[in-house]
Amino acid sequence: MKIISVLFLMFSFNSYSCGIITGLFTTENISLDYAGTIKLGMPYNERNNTFIPLSFTGGKWLNNSGIVFKEVISKVEGFQINITVQTCLASGDSQNKTREIIVNKLVSGTYKVNYVNPNNAVIRLGEIKI
Repeated sequence: MKIISVLFLMFSFNSYSCGIITGLFTTENISLDYAGTIKLGMPYNERNNTFIPLSFTGGKWLNNSGIVFKEVISKVEGFQINITVQTCLASGDSQNKTREIIVNKLVSGTYKVNYVNPNNAVIRLGEIKI
């Protein structure tokens, strides 16, 4: 019985918002309407990556305590960064996941940041300068 309890804890809880098993079955790309207003923070470089902090306001998922931020899926195409936010069913210490875009280190320039909805509609979020 103790082994089952330990295995349950290992697979259900972690500090990355979703349990390993839970995350496999409950991860979902969400629409910008569901995400709410996304504010882009000041980008910074660390090692071989560029990090762009995000904040959310007014999102429908913020009203559901069972749904939490999982990660930002991002793709850089020239001077455009396309992102989609993923959520999942909460488990463990889900409130400590850092909300940011992480991409390979960007070269100097101005980048347009777009949100890609699950239906592939693209919405401009803003611009950042590196």
